[in-house]
Amino acid sequence: MPATSIQIGTRIGHRITAGSAGILLFLAAVAGVGINALSETETVVRRNGVLAEQVVDLGRMQTLMLDMRLKTTAFLLNGRDEDADAVASLSTEAANLVAAVDQRLAGSGDTAAVQQMKARVAQYRDSFAAVRDAHAQRSEAVAEVAKFGAKLQTMLTTILTNAKGSGNVDALNLAAQAAMHVQAARTVAARFQGEGSAGLATATRTELKTAAQNGDAMAKTLTDPALRGLVTAFLKTLDGYAAGFDRLVETTQRRDALVNDTLTPLGTAIGDQARGLTEQGVSDEQQLRADTTADIAGYRRAMAIASAAGLILGLAAALLIARNLSRPVVAMTDAMTRLAGGDRSVTIPGLDRRDEIGGMAKAVQVFQAGLIEADRMAAETAAAHEARVRRGERIDRLTQEFERMVEGTLGRVASAATQLQSTALSIQSTTEETSRLAGDAVRSSGETTGSVETVAAAAEELAVSIAAISQHVAHSAEVTEQAVGIARVTDETVRSLTGVARQIGDVVQLIGSIAAQTNLLALNATIEAARAGEAGRGFAVVANEVKSLAAQTARATEEIEAQIVAVQRVSSEAAGAITEITKVIGEVNEVSATIASAIGEQRAATNEISGSIQRAARGTQDVRDNITGVTHAFQATSDASRQVKSAADGLSGEADDLRGCVSRFLADMRAA
Repeated sequence: MPATSIQIGTRIGHRITAGSAGILLFLAAVAGVGINALSETETVVRRNGVLAEQVVDLGRMQTLMLDMRLKTTAFLLNGRDEDADAVASLSTEAANLVAAVDQRLAGSGDTAAVQQMKARVAQYRDSFAAVRDAHAQRSEAVAEVAKFGAKLQTMLTTILTNAKGSGNVDALNLAAQAAMHVQAARTVAARFQGEGSAGLATATRTELKTAAQNGDAMAKTLTDPALRGLVTAFLKTLDGYAAGFDRLVETTQRRDALVNDTLTPLGTAIGDQARGLTEQGVSDEQQLRADTTADIAGYRRAMAIASAAGLILGLAAALLIARNLSRPVVAMTDAMTRLAGGDRSVTIPGLDRRDEIGGMAKAVQVFQAGLIEADRMAAETAAAHEARVRRGERIDRLTQEFERMVEGTLGRVASAATQLQSTALSIQSTTEETSRLAGDAVRSSGETTGSVETVAAAAEELAVSIAAISQHVAHSAEVTEQAVGIARVTDETVRSLTGVARQIGDVVQLIGSIAAQTNLLALNATIEAARAGEAGRGFAVVANEVKSLAAQTARATEEIEAQIVAVQRVSSEAAGAITEITKVIGEVNEVSATIASAIGEQRAATNEISGSIQRAARGTQDVRDNITGVTHAFQATSDASRQVKSAADGLSGEADDLRGCVSRFLADMRAA
């Protein structure tokens, strides 16, 4: 039966080349998918690194803001320049840190919050500079008020002494009242320095105004020019004290307004914003991980489909090669063997093919026609043998020569047929080897695909960045824990200081009250001694001494009370700030713990990625080796095809020789 084959109108070499190109193109497509997966993995690694650095920097930003607020509170408490310099240095570091975060996120399009934080840090730095300047001006005002207060006390003592010596009882009474109001004004002013209350400022101004009215009234009762000059100087000094106190009030209110309305809200806002950005960074990292997992699943499906398609393509290519090359060659070999064995009725397969097999079939057909013609001529020769008896010798010679030539030609044809059969078997073996190598290439491609889909999860450098991030987060957690402990100890110390200061304040107020009463009693005793004349002079001296001691006690009490009030106010503020700081540090510690947990999960994923990369490399090498084997097999197939073509050409030549022999035989027969 004639063998059937798929006609594609191309030569065998072209078909093999087309099949090889198809397999190579499919492998290139699979490699392209793997490269694309690696590229996206690199993007994920970079994005994850940016998020991790952002979280670490923002955690550092929260720590810097806590330090800045602590140093600001310390500066307001004691006014030391080193605390102010520390705040300036920390604000500069915070500005640089925010600038680094802003630069890192420059291409993401999500820098509005960072820009706002950057502006707030700059505003905090400028506002603290204004607070520092206001605090310096306030310190100058405090020194000025203290200087005028001491001067007023000295001047009042002189006025009281001179008024007593002049015997002017009205002037003495007014001087005593002025001294009492000045003392009250200084006491309230000292309290204002510690508390900064608007009510205390108003009370101080009221006492100063009353003292000035007493001074004006006293000046009207005086006739002694020297004493009048003392009162005038007292009133001028009192005006200087009032002006200094006004500057004290203005600088205190300006400083407190900057602290309460600007610094404190800014510090809270920056801390909250840094914490929010940190939480957003952690959330983005978790979302990135979820998206990456989804992408990996998609790549896994795509690679599974590609692997199945590659397997089908390889099997189809193998079947096509086997059907279009091996089967026709085997059928042709069988036909030639039967023809050489004497079967002239055999059907030559592949005559309608347009490749090397078709050319070989046409050559065999020519050989078959020659053999049939030779058989026909032999039959005619045998039929005419009796009629040509008279030409016996010539016919015998020609017949022997013809037989010799035909036998030689048939021998060469049989040899060519044997060579064609061997070549056909070689082609069949090469084709089977090609099919096997194509299957191996498909399987290697499947192994490569399995490795590449795991590589898409991440890259090797992720392990290094995650390890560094883990160390930073662990260190941040330790520092935060230490800050919590220090803040708790500081909070307890400040609360104890507040209680002790309150107890001391109560004692000082009691001493001040006693001093004021003693001063009033001394004034009354002085007045009574003045009324008694010479009899009360000795008593007046004692009263003056008592009055002087009371005045000194009052001054010391005022200064102590001012310092105690300042300590109480700042201690209360520090206690509140430290409580808030402890809470914020606790939140920072929780965020650091969350980050550490996420980094641990990523470290495990990175270990799996490393193994997958090694497997992918081995699978890729197998694919390369198999493709090389396929190329060699295809080359062997091409060589075998050329040998078959050469053998077919030889058969065609032998058929031509046979035709020539027959022609000469006929010519000789005609001539005979």
